[in-house]
Amino acid sequence: DKDGNRTETSIYNADGELDSKYKFQYDKDGNETENSSYNADGELDRKYKLQYEYDKLKNWIVKTEYIDDKLTTITKREIEYYE
Repeated sequence: DKDGNRTETSIYNADGELDSKYKFQYDKDGNETENSSYNADGELDRKYKLQYEYDKLKNWIVKTEYIDDKLTTITKREIEYYE
């Protein structure tokens, strides 16, 4: 995209045929918010969604991940700032 983020990836097998495809979406801060995987027929296999909570300096401190709308992972991080 215009910000340099990858928006699509295609995977091919040894015969050069399309095996799978991934599409990505990002928020205004460049963090990935969605990753959808498709099989060779173009059917949706899985949909990953990511949500973020940010600190006052716009660094994410909580990332919540879903696969097919089911909560899978919550990652919390603590950032220490020095003056």
